[in-house]
Amino acid sequence: MVEVAHALDRAFTPKKMNYESLGNGVPHLHWHLVPRYDSHPDPRGPAWEDLAFLRQFWLGGALADDKSEEARRSILMELRRADVEIEREFIDI
Repeated sequence: MVEVAHALDRAFTPKKMNYESLGNGVPHLHWHLVPRYDSHPDPRGPAWEDLAFLRQFWLGGALADDKSEEARRSILMELRRADVEIEREFIDI
């Protein structure tokens, strides 16, 4: 996860990075890494309290757009630059 956090930091230059490790709702451990910025509506509050995001998620899920695709490419580029092994089944190139 450290390599992924470094890739996110290089790709998006956030002010901070929130890490969350979960495993109680699904049968495997998984991580959420959330880049944080001063421009967030509540930069010191929980990332999960973005009401506009939650509303979209509840009404139809997060939709992929050009920015999402650009972000995905930036993350993959930084991971490759750091020579991080990527499990091919989890990416769509």
